[in-house]
Amino acid sequence: MKEQLITHKNKLLSTKVLVGSGLLVGLSVILTRFFGIMLPIAGVSGLRISFGSIPIYTAGILFGPLAGALTGVAADLLGFMINPMGGAYFPGFTLSAALRGVIPGIVYMGIRSNEIRFNFNIINTATVIVLAVAVVKALFVKQLLVLKNGWIYYQDKKLSVIFIVLYIVIVFVYILIPILMGKLKMKSQKIYSLDKIFFIVTLSTLIVSIVLNSLWLAILFNKGYIIFLPTRIISSFITIPVDTFILYSFIRFSNGLKY
Repeated sequence: MKEQLITHKNKLLSTKVLVGSGLLVGLSVILTRFFGIMLPIAGVSGLRISFGSIPIYTAGILFGPLAGALTGVAADLLGFMINPMGGAYFPGFTLSAALRGVIPGIVYMGIRSNEIRFNFNIINTATVIVLAVAVVKALFVKQLLVLKNGWIYYQDKKLSVIFIVLYIVIVFVYILIPILMGKLKMKSQKIYSLDKIFFIVTLSTLIVSIVLNSLWLAILFNKGYIIFLPTRIISSFITIPVDTFILYSFIRFSNGLKY
């Protein structure tokens, strides 16, 4: 791992890394500042979703944690200068952007050096189950789901068994797709297999989006941490699989930029 970190430092100023990182910074700025969309998810209004983190993840995976961190910082600072989106600058979000590049970079350094060799499918399965339970809990906390007379109600309407079964099916599909697709790939493609990409997106989302960004919002708006947490848990259940498939496709397309 130490030898790989030294190698990444030496190649940080190489032409391929500089050009690749620069392109990814620009793409992240465009996706974050100009193509973010507001979606109501499970009754949560005003939830902003963008794919600006995908290029930052890519920089970390292909070019290492240092390049990933610099890509995240540059994208956040440049993006704020171009389009602050009506908000004040807060350094916590710059740190979050840096970590979106650092976390994938560190994980892939470990994968390439064979220091990380655990079963990603087991961890992904456990994480999905915990997250699925957390989503239900978050819906109860926000009082979108209420237990009355031994049954669950959604916004004062009795929740159909069909929706409960559908949610369980979605969770199982959530778990099975990375496992099945991982088995279909050839050994030469294993390093960028869907189970590893899923793990990276989930880990980054849990640390950055759910934990840190909820904290930054609590500090910024001077409100309790728990107020922001349920909404981010609910949104993460939607964004993790979407980000995973986009990143998986983008990495395979961008692999020609790899040092």
